[in-house]
Amino acid sequence: MCGIFGQATNSPKKIDEAKIKILGIFNESRGRSSCGITYDAELYHGMDKDKLFSDFIKQRNFKPRTIPVVFGHTRQASNGAINEFNCHPFGFGQNKANDGYKFIMCHNGTLYNHKDLASDFGVSETEKYTNSYNVEITRYKIDSEILGEILYTSKNLKVLSKYTGRAALVWTDTDKPNVVYLWSGKSKPRYNDDVSKAEEERPLNVWIENKNSFFFSSLPDPLYAIGGTEKNVFQIDYNTVYVVTDGNFAAAKKILISRRDNFHMEYYGSYGRDNHITNGYANSRNTTTSTIPQRHHAFSELNKEDKALIQLPLPIINNIYDDRQIKNQNDYNGRVYTKQLRFWQNGHTIQGIHIFIPDYGYYYLGDTELDAVERVIKYTGIQFVDGDFDTHLKAQPGAGKVLFSDVNDVPKFYYFIEGVPVELSADYKRCLELKRTLSKGVYLDYKLLSSCSLVPVVQVDWTMKSVKEQGIMKDGELFSGMVDFLGFEKLYHIKDGNLDYAARKMNTNVCLRKKNSMLDSSSQTTNIISAGTNSRVRTLENTPSNEEGERYNPGSLEKTYDNITAIENGIIESELEAEVNNIVDPAHNDYDNRPLPGSFINEDIIEGKTMEEYIAENNESVEVTTQNDSKFLENVQHEDQAPSDEEVEEQIQCIINENLSEPLRMFQETKKDLDKHLPHPSAREAVKLIDDLTFLLETFIVK
Repeated sequence: MCGIFGQATNSPKKIDEAKIKILGIFNESRGRSSCGITYDAELYHGMDKDKLFSDFIKQRNFKPRTIPVVFGHTRQASNGAINEFNCHPFGFGQNKANDGYKFIMCHNGTLYNHKDLASDFGVSETEKYTNSYNVEITRYKIDSEILGEILYTSKNLKVLSKYTGRAALVWTDTDKPNVVYLWSGKSKPRYNDDVSKAEEERPLNVWIENKNSFFFSSLPDPLYAIGGTEKNVFQIDYNTVYVVTDGNFAAAKKILISRRDNFHMEYYGSYGRDNHITNGYANSRNTTTSTIPQRHHAFSELNKEDKALIQLPLPIINNIYDDRQIKNQNDYNGRVYTKQLRFWQNGHTIQGIHIFIPDYGYYYLGDTELDAVERVIKYTGIQFVDGDFDTHLKAQPGAGKVLFSDVNDVPKFYYFIEGVPVELSADYKRCLELKRTLSKGVYLDYKLLSSCSLVPVVQVDWTMKSVKEQGIMKDGELFSGMVDFLGFEKLYHIKDGNLDYAARKMNTNVCLRKKNSMLDSSSQTTNIISAGTNSRVRTLENTPSNEEGERYNPGSLEKTYDNITAIENGIIESELEAEVNNIVDPAHNDYDNRPLPGSFINEDIIEGKTMEEYIAENNESVEVTTQNDSKFLENVQHEDQAPSDEEVEEQIQCIINENLSEPLRMFQETKKDLDKHLPHPSAREAVKLIDDLTFLLETFIVK
């Protein structure tokens, strides 16, 4: 969901900058990832600190001199990373005056078949560029850029009848400076739906100010704010390209485009015999040559009973970044759903402590265990009806189900960080602490998260990666095997960190199991990961408990904390080890072998010296006695005085100041060198990383 806004007139002098800014600020609610605006054939984008349009317009004026059309965009990223390449508007070609782009376009919506459109219309999916280090890099174009390039290169509107997805568009040809084009699509939701169910894909509203001036906006409210009324603010006709000249909307030329056979939601239903669905649209193809795994040999590791619980085939997806939820997001009615190995709700990854309710899904209880337990107590004896607990007792008895009949019967808690279920409450708390140190909108390192997660993890802040380098990880390593989890809508088969194929689960209330026992420790890391009410991920029966009685895996937890610590300090493990070796005085290496006061020392173990010789050389007066261990511990408690808290804190602070000051200085010098290459995206990302690390270091260093 993004926002489009702007104005078209018959003279640049009639452009009302103040009203355009109002439109942009209102549309900020539809897109907060980045923003942009175009006038006089040039593009201006807002990123990072200027990603919000209200920040972008500070001390910035829009004064067109040659072209009487100005329009902008507020982006909510859905397909593609948040960077300068993916900011709207997009520009293509060079105009006749050689002073700007020839073709400029904004898109609100998401396309699902843009890769196939690129192939059909002869447009490349990728583009190469050279970064500031003179390294050639290949980037993938997002759906909006591909759509704009097709409109520009094909010089016709045929693509508007072929895309699958949603679209509202505004574009202009700067060689025709007084002309602007508008589009708002309408199509049926799904492939098998009747055309009578066609719905708006994305809105585009218009207010005609006068004969030669009109404003447009994705939202109608800002048009009211600048002078429009309910009588003259309206949604443009769907599936119609408006060609408006000199701002005279009433005299616009209309070109009708048929979208009768199109649909705007990704399709995950069953296949017809001769129809194959790829990336959400249908092609005629004989499936006898399909490479989709069939039921009889796919997921051969499953038990016979579990094979009956999956639906094959699914649309061919061999990239986890193409994975989508089974239904449209709005069809879940606020329930949690899954895609890309994570749990989502209303378009965002879930976080916090949840419980699993059969036939409903995950239900949020709170961010802390105290909040979760309090809510369990609150809901004890209360019916669960229509997706929530009937705390006001409005429902009839028996209308729902009482989940908690006893306050002492605390259900199993599931801990989620950025949509990833983690194994232990300690992992959850530590990840929350680390997450608080990150900037808003920045995700935790997925490799770190994989060390404490119950399922493999994928880098969610990337929209697309190469099929051969998807990087699906578990415990910090590329994962191979089958993946399921309580509440997952699909069963995934992964090989060497890349998605192989997937099957739809017919029942999300269970986890499918292998033929071999899930508690077989020999198969923990290679074949299958499955967690829920009927299985466990790790063998925990013989592991110790903490003070709260919680069972945990010390090795896994220690590895997670080591990774977190390394990231916080910006030091890789090898550097940290080298630093420790330099600090430790070799003279103290044998400290542990020195005799303890009041203890018995065997004369034969001190380099062949007698006890009297050892004492004489070390000028120590030791009473040699034999005593039992309990007496020794009692003596130590009386004789050894532990340092005070103030002394310990002072020692820790000295160590921090001594060893972190140098990395801080190096970060600052590196930042100065990178400043020379700004605003290149690679330099900007590196500077941002250094700023974050500097902030962490300065937090611990006391000057």
